[in-house]
Order: sequence, then structure tokens, then C-alpha cells
Amino acid sequence: MSFPAEAPADPHPVARRLASVVPRLLAVQPEAVTGTTTDTINQALEQVAEALLSWHDAMFGGPLPQLTLADEIDPEDGFRPLGSAPPDCTGLSAAGYDLRRIGRLLQGIVDDLGDESLRMIGQRLTDMVEALASALSKHAEDLRGLVPGGSAPADTRAARVARAERILQRQVLAILRA
Repeated sequence: MSFPAEAPADPHPVARRLASVVPRLLAVQPEAVTGTTTDTINQALEQVAEALLSWHDAMFGGPLPQLTLADEIDPEDGFRPLGSAPPDCTGLSAAGYDLRRIGRLLQGIVDDLGDESLRMIGQRLTDMVEALASALSKHAEDLRGLVPGGSAPADTRAARVARAERILQRQVLAILRA
């Protein structure tokens, strides 16, 4: 009686784990107060996802990804408010939490890699995801103090929210350039 040949062992078991992280990253949909900042964050997440896929390919002999991610993002000059509703602090906090969880998954993948060049790329990507998580969480916290009903007049709160959004946008771009 002959038995079917065993399937070959996966040469890179961590590659499978990495492939499962990309859809999770793309499922994170933070919504900032302005459309411009939301677009910048979403473009940043897409760029990181593409870099993760390139990192995955490098595990199978492809070229190491170039991590010049911010070069691909072209933020608009103006700021488009998403509406007059108060900022969605809960959604931003949830996005930060999701990114933090993804960062932990990526760190586990990095820790399991033997190839030092792959580990270095993975660590930089992990650091980016964790920094994005921190930036979104801090932004949500900052916005909580600016929502209607705060102590400042409405026009002052609106100006502070616009300033916070510009700061977040710059932080996102700086994280990708690091």
C-alpha cells in the first residue's frame, strides 16, 4: 500500500502569519475630523501594507523593500471637514488599539525570523505601525478635550481641532519617513 507523499514543510512559516496581517491592517479605517487627514492616514496604511507584502516576497528571495513610504503620499493643501458632527474619538481610539495589536503580531513575526536583513526591515515596519497607533490614540485623546461642550468657545475649539489635524497629518508623514 502506498501513501501519498507528505506535503513539503513550509520554508517560512512566519510568511503565512505575515500574509494574514495585511488584511487586518487594511481593515483599520480611522476617520479623522478632516477628509485630508483621513486620506493621509489611509494612504499611510496602504503604503505600510504594500511594504509588508514586499517584505513577505523578500522572505522567498525577492528584493528587500525600500522603505521610502512617505514619498508615495501626496497630501492635499486644504483641509476638508467631514461634517459638523463632533470628532469620532472612539473610532480613532479603536483604530489605535487595532494598530497596536497588529504591531504586536508583527513583533512576534520579527522575533521568529532568523535572517538579520529581514528582521531589520520587519522591525522598521513594526515600529511604524506602533508609532501610527500611538499617534492615533494621542490624537483621539487630544480631541476629547476639544469636543463641543468644552470650556473654550466653539470657534476656538474648531481652530484647535484644525491645528490638531494638521499636526497628526505631519506626524503620520514623519513616521513613514523615519
